Amino acid sequence: MTNQDPTITNPQNPAADGGINPPAPSPGGGANLPSNTAPAEEETPVGLVPDEKIFPSVSRDDLNYIFTYQTNRPVSAFNISAELLEQDCQLVDLVIRCESMKDKDRQYWLDLTKTMTTEQKERLREILMTERRKLANIRKKYGKDYIDEVQKNREAAKQKAIIDQKKAELQNREKTQQQAEQAKEDALLSELENL
Repeated sequence: MTNQDPTITNPQNPAADGGINPPAPSPGGGANLPSNTAPAEEETPVGLVPDEKIFPSVSRDDLNYIFTYQTNRPVSAFNISAELLEQDCQLVDLVIRCESMKDKDRQYWLDLTKTMTTEQKERLREILMTERRKLANIRKKYGKDYIDEVQKNREAAKQKAIIDQKKAELQNREKTQQQAEQAKEDALLSELENL
């Protein structure tokens, strides 16, 4: 008697009565996998956010309603060449709303566009679009709370470092003070002993 799968009632044609299909032999002689099972691969990526939602068209009038990330400074707070405002509002939008830049970095890049070649501007645009696209997809996958949590953790780490530094400075001052007091006490004791 042969060992048969008890779930297959018709071993000659298991599919005929709803049984399980036996695995097809692999050409390399390796492990046989059922036909409906794919080899272990990366998980299917979460659907991407369409570019139309990430990069809406931007007119010069729209720039009046665009503010920087975190500091909420308007476009008008930056020194932007009239040429750039007329020719490339999208690049202005990408720089102003870039989440990885501080305001001084934004101004630097806006100033630098005056001397950039077309290819360099396109490369900058590509970098900023890639960042925005990746952040949008992270937000879609993990939710906005994930990004906020990461930022809160960074801020908490910075605050902890500041507090630890101040603690260490205070401890050093106290230690120095104690050593000075101990030196005074020792001097007084030695004076008293000399009397």
